[in-house]
Amino acid sequence: MKTLFLSVVLCLFFPGLMPGLALIEFYEFGDAPDGAIAYPSTGIIGNFPTCSSNGIFIRHGWGDVPTLFFGPSADIEFDGNAGACPSFPPYDQDECMNDGDAGLLMPTAFTIDSFWNIIACPAAPLPATALETTCALAVWGVNVDIHLTEQWGGEAYINILMDWNQDGFWSGGSVCPEGPAPEHVLVNFMVTGPFSGPLSLLSPPAFRIGPNSGYVWTRFTISYEPVPLPWDGSGIFEEGETEDYLLWIFSDQEPPMEGDYGDAPEGALAYPDLGVIGQFPTCKTIGPPGWYVEHQFSAMFFGPSADAETDGNAGLCPGFANQYDMDECFNDGDAGLIFPEAFTIVGPPGAEFVQPCTGAVGTSLGHTCTMADWGTDIDIHVDNSSGPPSYVNVLADWNQDGMWFGGIDCPGFGYAPEHILFDFAVPPGFIGPL
Repeated sequence: MKTLFLSVVLCLFFPGLMPGLALIEFYEFGDAPDGAIAYPSTGIIGNFPTCSSNGIFIRHGWGDVPTLFFGPSADIEFDGNAGACPSFPPYDQDECMNDGDAGLLMPTAFTIDSFWNIIACPAAPLPATALETTCALAVWGVNVDIHLTEQWGGEAYINILMDWNQDGFWSGGSVCPEGPAPEHVLVNFMVTGPFSGPLSLLSPPAFRIGPNSGYVWTRFTISYEPVPLPWDGSGIFEEGETEDYLLWIFSDQEPPMEGDYGDAPEGALAYPDLGVIGQFPTCKTIGPPGWYVEHQFSAMFFGPSADAETDGNAGLCPGFANQYDMDECFNDGDAGLIFPEAFTIVGPPGAEFVQPCTGAVGTSLGHTCTMADWGTDIDIHVDNSSGPPSYVNVLADWNQDGMWFGGIDCPGFGYAPEHILFDFAVPPGFIGPL
């Protein structure tokens, strides 16, 4: 978001300036949440120094030609534009890369949507990438990089903060078995200009990632002045720019394939013709704590086998190729649905549409407000060959609101609950259609 701030002083009586000459000053602020949720899974409020109205903030000012910035240009703002700063929504995605000025080259940047879901930035390449695993060393040009420009010459300084302990402040640090992980990961790193290119070309030192997996708010600042130490991310600078990003850290304690997760869209379109966003509990790394479904592998599954996944793989769960990777289809050999045929969603963002899964023509479950019979209208293959008694539950979003909850009235037929099969017992040793 770019908003012009003009401070105009008419220097009619200022010595040394021609009468009528205007002095124009532009400002740039931070983007990390200040007074708003920073980490939805834990409910932590961000107290990062962003909003000028809160008294502790970061600001860069320059004349009509900026000479020190990240990415292709510097953006113009009249206040911090995230969190509870006046005139801006809590998450306006200025921390993303699609506004043309952010400059982050790697890894993927994330943002928080209006449902408090963490999603990959709209213009971010997929699959989403993590900074690295917990307690690993992050190497410039391999795990992280940003484009910077220093046009004036002389010396400039880069400082980077990462909230390793996820407490909503940049202060202190964390400790890994391999050593300390300070939150001020790059301290007054000197850049000699003129220069324009990736920061990695200047060989900044690697830094240790903190011990907490998940997401971390990060502040990149470039200025002609070094910052005071210790630094909390605030300050008033004559030139330069600050860019804030939400980055992802993967746990080195998690095996590559943990179990099986859901496939319904979370944070992405569920019904393109209605414009309804799916809020189904699918993504382990996005929603509130426990807001997903996970199965550790056992002797019960649908179809010929269970598939191994690291997270829910639909919607905007990190680490998957796109919003709809068709794991909800049955051409991958593990889904087990016998009939009716399943559909998926395809198409670029803004032009999504529903089509039958590969190899299917698209048979229907049936007409609205009619009875669906197992073995006639719907069936799925179940394998409980060596397990204890197991239970099947089935949900259907009859009212198409993107959530499995409640039900809907069928005039003349009665109530159709969305929990359509409740703890239906499958005996030990059973293999076959439900």
